[in-house]
Amino acid sequence: MIKEAMMDRYMEMEAALASLRRIPSPQPDGIFQHPAFRSLENHCRSQYPSANRGLFTSFAIWHGLCLLGVPCAQPPNLPTVELADAAKGLVHALEMQRVTRRYIVPLDLGGDIPHLQFGKAEVMRFSPADLRVLFEEGTIRRLHTGPFGIERLSEFH
Repeated sequence: MIKEAMMDRYMEMEAALASLRRIPSPQPDGIFQHPAFRSLENHCRSQYPSANRGLFTSFAIWHGLCLLGVPCAQPPNLPTVELADAAKGLVHALEMQRVTRRYIVPLDLGGDIPHLQFGKAEVMRFSPADLRVLFEEGTIRRLHTGPFGIERLSEFH
């Protein structure tokens, strides 16, 4: 029963996202006034209490579409995602109850620091592969088309 309810929410969100396919890429001027975007925003506000918090819902939804790789939010040369995957991501984001924040502090002048852990906080060296996972490289590439420099970041402790 719960799984069916989740599938229903995903399908409703996918239907709300479907009209965005007709919007040209990348983001056109006035996206926030486009009827397809307004329809999506109204769907989010009517179905998810978290979408009714404050004046910046439009910006939050647009930023989510960019992070998720929805076609109208991406430059033509970047890969996009299927609307079903974007719908799942948007539903997940709108239903989140908790957020984990990670703070990355480069300790390049600290010499060789061993791996240390203080409760949930830890000091460690990240490999390029670790950083690709931590920063969600696919998401970063959708937002920043220039060089990211993971290898250089991994040189810091």
